Amino acid sequence: MKNLFFSVFAVLIGGLILNSCNPPVPVDVTDDIIEANKVFMENFNKGDMKAVAQHYTENAKLFPSNSEIIQGREAIEEVWNGAKEMGVKKSLLETVTANSFGNTAIEEGKYTLYAEGDIMIDKGKYIVIWKKEDGKWLLDLDIWNTSIPLPTPDPEPETE
Repeated sequence: MKNLFFSVFAVLIGGLILNSCNPPVPVDVTDDIIEANKVFMENFNKGDMKAVAQHYTENAKLFPSNSEIIQGREAIEEVWNGAKEMGVKKSLLETVTANSFGNTAIEEGKYTLYAEGDIMIDKGKYIVIWKKEDGKWLLDLDIWNTSIPLPTPDPEPETE
């Protein structure tokens, strides 16, 4: 009887160990992230950067080009207020894919930024790591970069 108990116990422990080695299966949450981005864009396009910052986790981080890492909702709100002051009037986010692994999701997307009169001023791509908190998807790590090529420098004048 003792050997049977240890055999069953060993099989159960072995099964738990093997099960814990299986990576989580990704779940397509593209529709959920598209909806979250829709509300983000509505707030951004209204110029309500306080509401935009609320789409981020409390300790979220931005990784913008040509800048240090920006962390926390207050600092993130300042970044988006700065963009608004620089003339960004409208954002368009396009989710390409979004897959969750439990309460974490990874989104791949494209963005376009517009000035007054729907003049396109930037376009690019991004990756966002989302966290689900209290049943709501929030941006946690947000990195983007432009797809607009750098200007080509003027050729050096020839010297004789």
